[in-house]
Amino acid sequence: MQKNQDAKVFVRDLLRGQKTGVLATCNNNVPHLSVVGFAFSEDLKRIFFATPFATIKFKNIQQNPSVELLLDNRKNIADDFSSAVACACAGLATEISGDSRDFAHQLMLERHPELVDFLRSPTCSFIEICIFRYSIVKRFQEVTDLFMEEPE
Repeated sequence: MQKNQDAKVFVRDLLRGQKTGVLATCNNNVPHLSVVGFAFSEDLKRIFFATPFATIKFKNIQQNPSVELLLDNRKNIADDFSSAVACACAGLATEISGDSRDFAHQLMLERHPELVDFLRSPTCSFIEICIFRYSIVKRFQEVTDLFMEEPE
């Protein structure tokens, strides 16, 4: 039980400390990576981001909702080889609307006020990733998986 609690604390701290991550989507066996700004629910079960409708990531999610968001704390220094930690946030992504969209919009505005014009654009879609697993990797090979319950 303590291992899960420690993993949750680590994931929450990493999510709070990073404003962007690298989103991996895939369609027709062709992977696509893109940097996204994100927000998250405090229970760690959902991560949100916004994207224009006319993007590869949006089209890929429509065809294949399985995604991963990679976060890390590297600093591009020599110590990264011993101290950097990465976390792959795996889940299913869907476009959201209504109250869910309003909730995500508010979280994104609070976390990324510099994106206000983008977030209010009629061409902006809000995506929710329902996380089922966080894979924390330390020292390039020590992996801890934190599995999440279904979001409420």
